[in-house]
Amino acid sequence: MLLLAVSLHAQECTSRVPFHIVSGLILLDGQLNGKPAVLLLDTGANNSVVDYRAAGFDGLKLDALRSTGSAGAEGACRVREVKLSPEHRPLLGRRVCVMDLGDVSRRMGTRIDGFVGQDLLTEFATLRIDYRAKTITLVD
Repeated sequence: MLLLAVSLHAQECTSRVPFHIVSGLILLDGQLNGKPAVLLLDTGANNSVVDYRAAGFDGLKLDALRSTGSAGAEGACRVREVKLSPEHRPLLGRRVCVMDLGDVSRRMGTRIDGFVGQDLLTEFATLRIDYRAKTITLVD
């Protein structure tokens, strides 16, 4: 559950989003087009990416996202508008890259429905990761 706390400072809104760690990766429970989704926090990604099946675009024919051998990856992408949010924080009508992330889930050994990248993260003044509490604090 998303815990929403409003600061006493003028117009500052703080959200705490719980996360869990799998193989060293920070995973957020969230929503993708109104359905539960597991979102990987990817501070190194310029753009957010979602799996075409998890987003309900089953008719798209896309190549699987492939590792480039370094820290990067490549694959066919279609830009689509989706409703994406970590937990219950509304981030509606986001244009994101829709890809086949099936191989990513298999390689990581856990379900990954999307990556939350810098295009969403830069909307916040502060992003603080508390590993002990397993929460991410987002300050508008």
